[in-house]
Amino acid sequence: RDAVGEVWGDHQCYNAVKEVYRLLGHEQNLGFYASPGAHEVTPVMIDAYLDWLDIQFGALPEEEYGAKKPAG
Repeated sequence: RDAVGEVWGDHQCYNAVKEVYRLLGHEQNLGFYASPGAHEVTPVMIDAYLDWLDIQFGALPEEEYGAKKPAG
């Protein structure tokens, strides 16, 4: 359980969608981001969202994103 609700539901949704992506041959294009905290939006979350968009549009190689993730 997190600050808002049951994490179980998030994982159930992700696993169901992952199966669809697998069937379409694009499982590698799906990810899961568990935001820290409740419903607030933090600068760290915004950076993660922008990095994800940069990866999708080819502006940031995924390898570089992995290198800049905060430790933790």
